[in-house]
Amino acid sequence: MKNKMLLLAALLCCMFTFTSCGDDEPNETVTANATYTVNFGADFFKAAKVIIYYKTANNEYNWEAVTSGTKWTKSVSTTKFPAQLGFDVRVTYNDEADLTQQETYDLTLSGTISASTTRGASFTNSKDFISSSKGGAVAATKVNSLLKEYGDNMFGYILNKDGNAYQASLSF
Repeated sequence: MKNKMLLLAALLCCMFTFTSCGDDEPNETVTANATYTVNFGADFFKAAKVIIYYKTANNEYNWEAVTSGTKWTKSVSTTKFPAQLGFDVRVTYNDEADLTQQETYDLTLSGTISASTTRGASFTNSKDFISSSKGGAVAATKVNSLLKEYGDNMFGYILNKDGNAYQASLSF
């Protein structure tokens, strides 16, 4: 009888010690960290004005006027999933530009989104908005028409907690 009671007690103890090991722990906080990078040709700001709209923490948005340099970088983090990551580069011709100083202008424009989650997943993707073949050496007389043709270009992704990402149109 003692052995049966001891066995029953052991079984009851085992039954109450099992725990869940699932991926959907209710207290788990997953964070996505992203870096946006936009690269400009050496002469870009001699001819253009740029405003970059971008997704920030918790899928909100912000914007910055960029007036110089060859690189713009922004880092953002969010705990809201699916995470909306991306930016919109809006370019206008600078009506005050003096394009008489040189014969050609480097107007290349590209962007990159790199992101990772605290679960260890990551992705990186790049896009040429104005490729080097089209914007690498633009004649001064063609700068205005190239920039008007470009206008603006959105580059966005939806990132899930598991790290799966897909390209998406985001509203800015």
